[in-house]
Amino acid sequence: MTANPSTHPGGRVLTVNGGSSSVKFALFESGSPPRRVVGGAVERVGLPDAFLRAKGPGRADVRQPLAAGDPAAAVAGVVDWLAAAGDLGGIAAVGHRVVHGGPKHFDPAVVTP
Repeated sequence: MTANPSTHPGGRVLTVNGGSSSVKFALFESGSPPRRVVGGAVERVGLPDAFLRAKGPGRADVRQPLAAGDPAAAVAGVVDWLAAAGDLGGIAAVGHRVVHGGPKHFDPAVVTP
């Protein structure tokens, strides 16, 4: 089942784009057009000097060390940071970019079995 943020007044959408050395994220307030609340990334995942950076309209830019030994720890750090900033409330949907190339997959597609 997929949540439709347009059916949740005031719903927010969290987008995540995980890679091998970074995890990017953005939080949007639903609307037409959607409004970006905050966005950022955990950089240098897997290295001892990993850090989280974030910025958003009307907010001070953030850059802080983050223990992110692997992508799961990086995502947990993002969730913890969003919670501490008071941004987790009202999330109606979470989207994750999945990249898998190959001869059969070269355009955006719905993930299926």
